[in-house]
Amino acid sequence: MQPTPALQATNPTVQQSPTPSGGGTLNVQITSIPQQVVNGSYVSVGVNAGEPGASVELVIRYSGQGGHSTAGPQTTDGNGNATISWFVLTFSFGQKNVQAYVYALATDPNGQRARSQTVTVQVLTRGRD
Repeated sequence: MQPTPALQATNPTVQQSPTPSGGGTLNVQITSIPQQVVNGSYVSVGVNAGEPGASVELVIRYSGQGGHSTAGPQTTDGNGNATISWFVLTFSFGQKNVQAYVYALATDPNGQRARSQTVTVQVLTRGRD
């Protein structure tokens, strides 16, 4: 008589497949923004997130007592680009010029988030000199 063979486990090891990210690593940058803006005006700001379909917005902080605001969101096109309209509005409290510190935030369809470097913009509070 032959010995009975030992039974093998029937549950194979399951490995998770990586979830496709749809475009690689999200990397956002401001591609066009004026160096000077006039308080009370609209400004177009170009942003690239490197991926189509990402939601991008601007975060703006003003120097002094100027406060902060956001602009957007917009969805990036097939090349990862978006243009965001920023309404410049700060209360200067007697300051002739104010600095705006602007950065972009992006979130892709998979929930990955990224932040750009901060850009400094001069805000002219009493028109152009």
